[in-house]
Amino acid sequence: EGPVDSLQSDSLESKRREARESHQKTKKRLKRQWKKLKDKQVLMKTQSSALGKPLDTEALDQISSNMKVLKSMRNQENTEYSTTSEELWLGDFNTVRHSCRREIIGYVTAGNMSYRTGGFVGQGFVVVNGLVQLQESTRDRKLLVLTREPTSLQYRFSSLRIL
Repeated sequence: EGPVDSLQSDSLESKRREARESHQKTKKRLKRQWKKLKDKQVLMKTQSSALGKPLDTEALDQISSNMKVLKSMRNQENTEYSTTSEELWLGDFNTVRHSCRREIIGYVTAGNMSYRTGGFVGQGFVVVNGLVQLQESTRDRKLLVLTREPTSLQYRFSSLRIL
């Protein structure tokens, strides 16, 4: 067992929550307006057929165009929220190397249990600059690194071998 990383605080959580609540309120408001127009349209059609009056096509066209405008506003709101949400999940993210408290030098791309070695074996890639730094800081032939799953805070000691 290796060291356990502490849970990092999420500085953008409140902004994401506010953006989500605002988005939901706007969507509800636009949906209510669209529903009112749709009900009005249905009422006009049913009244004209029930009473035998001619259908006021000009008013019906106006309602249909208003419904299309509301639908486009809802679509625009959804696209704006999706881009804002993406930005709020990423934050000020420029590089993966320093995205954690520990410097990242590579990733394990494939790994599984090996009965031959009696432990877990994985293949991955390491950045050359990180590897050079690691070799300079270690005199041993066996390079020890810390690995962890992306969903876990538990690090495990692993030996690194260059193929």
